[in-house]
Amino acid sequence: MAKDNNMKTIIKSEQENKETDKINKVLLQTTKLTKKFGGLIAVNNFDLKVSQGQISSLIGPNGAGKTTVFNVVTGIYKADGGKVIFKGEDLAGKKPHQIIKKGIARTFQNIRLFSNITCLENVMAGQHCRSNEGTWTSILQTPGQKKEELEIKKNAENRLKQVGLWKYRDELAKILPMVIKEC
Repeated sequence: MAKDNNMKTIIKSEQENKETDKINKVLLQTTKLTKKFGGLIAVNNFDLKVSQGQISSLIGPNGAGKTTVFNVVTGIYKADGGKVIFKGEDLAGKKPHQIIKKGIARTFQNIRLFSNITCLENVMAGQHCRSNEGTWTSILQTPGQKKEELEIKKNAENRLKQVGLWKYRDELAKILPMVIKEC
């Protein structure tokens, strides 16, 4: 049973895209991306091109396959056909943690905070997928690990200031109002 994909990418016209490609490097591209679940074709030959500096949207009605596209791009689902290219590299067979290290991450619609740590610590936790130090260097608190942890903390502080949440940095996530948690 094939499903009609009503998804659209809101991007520039084809001619404008060709001109943009000349100026900006294509960062993410899907070509004939297909994902099936049994007899249901959730995504069928989906093409997408996102260039550096370009803002794109993926819109469509419920059930059109938008989330499935994101799940394939981020490695949560394996594509049944087509390609996902990021910065010129085919992501086929890559696991989600490997794709995150390359620079593609996703968020979920529900809030997933560590309730018993602070707002600052939650933001710091999100950066550890990009850290280089490992478990043993963290346990032993080597100079390299301490330096990296300080860089992570400074980055998290900057991000909290950037989004206007600096004043909540020392608050436990479980006591933050829902409107703050959704930021």
